[in-house]
Amino acid sequence: MEAGRSSGTLTDDQKSRLKTLREQSRQKQQAVREQILAILTPEQKQQLEARKADMEKRREEFRQKREQWKQQKQQSDKTTDN
Repeated sequence: MEAGRSSGTLTDDQKSRLKTLREQSRQKQQAVREQILAILTPEQKQQLEARKADMEKRREEFRQKREQWKQQKQQSDKTTDN
């Protein structure tokens, strides 16, 4: 589907159906998540939240590193162009 979307070959009907399917998928994921949370103990929920916070911290660190790499590459490209 991504190939069709990026090349612009999806019809309006296909785009609409894809949007509907994605929304249904999100709703199912949310329902499963709620069911999982319902069976976890408070301690397990706390562990889950701690892991989520840790993952977000690592994601942010990676974003910052990626931005630094981009800036370094741009600077090195500028110096090699001169």
